[in-house]
Order: sequence, then structure tokens, then C-alpha cells
Amino acid sequence: RFNNMQPVSASDVGLNKLGFFARPRPMREDEIQQLIRNYGRCAALLQEAGFNGIQIHAAHGYLISQFLSPITNRRADQWGGSLQNRARLLLEVLRTVRKTCGPSFPLSVKLNSADFQRGGFQEDESLTVAGWLEQEELDLLEISGGNYEKLVFFNHESENSSKQDTRPVRASTNAREAYFGEFARRVKASCRMPILVTGGFRTREGCLQALRDGEADLIGMARPFLCVPDFGGRFLRGELVSTDVPSVKLPNRTLSDMAEAGYWDAQLDRIAHELDPDPGIGPWASFFHLLGREAGKALAKRIAGAA
Repeated sequence: RFNNMQPVSASDVGLNKLGFFARPRPMREDEIQQLIRNYGRCAALLQEAGFNGIQIHAAHGYLISQFLSPITNRRADQWGGSLQNRARLLLEVLRTVRKTCGPSFPLSVKLNSADFQRGGFQEDESLTVAGWLEQEELDLLEISGGNYEKLVFFNHESENSSKQDTRPVRASTNAREAYFGEFARRVKASCRMPILVTGGFRTREGCLQALRDGEADLIGMARPFLCVPDFGGRFLRGELVSTDVPSVKLPNRTLSDMAEAGYWDAQLDRIAHELDPDPGIGPWASFFHLLGREAGKALAKRIAGAA
């Protein structure tokens, strides 16, 4: 609602976050086809600009992920219903980008292992989609999970203990850091393409163990880089063997999710302005940082639209 009063999606299923997001309308056939072409055009521009490869984001509740999930995709046409139809947008986008950029340009897809919502995109479906992606000769599959109603990528242990997901998290999963390592092992058992696993890695030994055990070919990390500016080099050299990632919590789960997002957004802001991270930013300050950022973007769009 802050950024777009008239969003579009697979269906008219809104995002339940304190009323901050407007209910979308279902995309028309011509809009879907134009979207696919736009992916190809964007990929061509990135290739021309000198990027070494690109990734198609099909996770975390963004648009392609919305088409994949039966919760947000209730269409009765060729883009909805069966898993094959729900995955059609992702596959058509991938084919268009591949045709545009050529066979030697590296392409990756970020895919949810699951939405972690009852009735959503499930692991067996994700495993099937991974097989289809391999048939398209995908260069790299990144595995993650969750969406903005189920922020598994912020706090895996507490989120998975909620009543919406009846599967318990194994102790070995929590102990071994990799949130999605067990699913990645299933993918690697049936697919030959390289697998990157993101989520939960905090120690050098945890990363090395996942690589040794064949759970992943590459490890993805993000938030540690926002805690320690020179994290990457020190971690690879073995000078830093672990990192603590703060957990920002408020009493209400939705408020807590927004505070967590605001905390990391604030760290990104500081780094962008050549400042060191500030681990002492509190949960309410983080919440209002995000609220102000989104309201500011919405106001800028309204002003630009009226000009």
C-alpha cells in the first residue's frame, strides 16, 4: 500500500501485514507475456553492462514465487492449477533470458524449498521444479525458503515452531546451521547442477561441514557481511571463524518481522554512507526506520506521478 496502491499478482490474494500492502488484482494474459519479455530485456541490459551472470528470484513471496504457490495462485488458466502450470512463468522467464543472453552466460535461480505455510508451495513440489530447471540446463540453483508472511530466513527456529508448520525442525538441522541443508541433500541426490544453500550459516566450520557432507556446492551468506564490514576476507582466511547475528524482536510477530527487516535495512544504509554497522540499534528504532523508509518511497512515487 505504501509503494503501490494497485499491485498485480497471480491472483487477488493480499499480503497480510498490518494492512500495509494493498490487495493485488490478477494479471491479464497480455501483462504476463509482457513481463516475460521484460525479463529478457532486463537480462540483456545487465549482460551489456558487464555483469558475469544473473539470478532469477523465484523465492520469498516475490512475483514468480506467488505464481508457484497455490495459496497466492488460484488461477484456472494455463498459469494456475497444476504444478506444471504454476511453474510455467518461471520456466518461460528462464527460457527467454537464456535465449536473450546466449548459452554461455551463467544463469541462476533462487527457489524456495517451501513456503512453510499450510497449503503453500511444498518440498516435493520444489524438488520437481528443480528437476525441470535442470532440464533447462540451469547453471546454478540457490535454495532458500519462506516468504514475507513466514520469515523463515530471519528466524528459522522460532518460525518453524508455529502452528502453521506442523513439521518439527530436527536438532541436527539447528546444530548444523544450514536451515535448508536437508532439502538441498535431496536435490543433489537427483540433480547434477551446482547447488548453493543460503540461510543460517554463521561459522566457518559449519560451512566447511556442509561442503564436506555434500549438502551444497556453494554457501550463501548475507547478514554477517552487514555485521562485520570486512567479514568476507577475514572469514575465508580463517581469521574470523564465527559471527553473531543479532535477533531483533518485538512482542507481536508482525511488528517483530518489520523490526528485523528495518534493522538490516538500517545497516545497509550505514554501509552505503561509508559508516560502520551499528549493532546497538533497538527494535523500535528499527521498526520506525523501515516504516519511514517505505513511507518516503511511497511519497516520492506519488510526487513523481503527479509531476
